[in-house]
Amino acid sequence: MTEDTERDPVDLVFDDFWKEILVDDQGDIDLDQVKKELFDFWQVMQEVPKVYCHITGNQVSKVLTKAEVVISLADDSYAKCAKDNALDVVKTISEEEPMIYFMDGSQMTAKEAWKTCLKYVIEKLEA
Repeated sequence: MTEDTERDPVDLVFDDFWKEILVDDQGDIDLDQVKKELFDFWQVMQEVPKVYCHITGNQVSKVLTKAEVVISLADDSYAKCAKDNALDVVKTISEEEPMIYFMDGSQMTAKEAWKTCLKYVIEKLEA
């Protein structure tokens, strides 16, 4: 077992990341710098939950939620939104009478032409 695996992870992170930022040349904690870092962290604590709620459809708001959880829930939320929007578009098209215009100048209602296709799409989107 190496020395790093035996050390407290808090000490490892402090030594590897924070020490250079928070400790002055004499080895003393720089209180002004600690205040600045805590303020930045406070801002993160205020803003990240808003983003998490937005992208996950209000399913996550905790700052310490693991990234893979937020990403998975965001993907699910995006998929649901896309499905809902696609379903609305397809239903609207199926209920209206859009026209299909052909290169030879002829035209016909899309309702009949797309009826079978739209039924199939709606069934798949609602599944």
